[in-house]
Amino acid sequence: MNYSQLSLAAALLLTISFTGCVSSKEAIEKSAADKAKADLVGQAIEAGRPIDVKIPLLPIECGEREFSGIKSGMTEARMALLSAAALGRANSKIIRCYELDNLLKNPSTAPTPTPRPIMEGR
Repeated sequence: MNYSQLSLAAALLLTISFTGCVSSKEAIEKSAADKAKADLVGQAIEAGRPIDVKIPLLPIECGEREFSGIKSGMTEARMALLSAAALGRANSKIIRCYELDNLLKNPSTAPTPTPRPIMEGR
């Protein structure tokens, strides 16, 4: 291939690749509609108006069961440790899901993060 053929091939490849990047009319219209909706939400927030927001569902984790993993033939001490670990995981999950549910239902109850003190001399 000489230089002119290589240039032509490169130009054709660029044209073909750019043609694939051009958005269709529907994609442009959807993008414009999404932007308009986002602008309306931003204006409502600035004006302090309520916004129609759907509350997201809780994570799948909140509906899953916790299993201890106890099998026949295990010692009682091992079964007790496995049961205690599973109970701890279940209790932690209940607390996380309860707090998340409360936060989603009433965002004004969200705790205000407190800044951590800067450690001097480190």
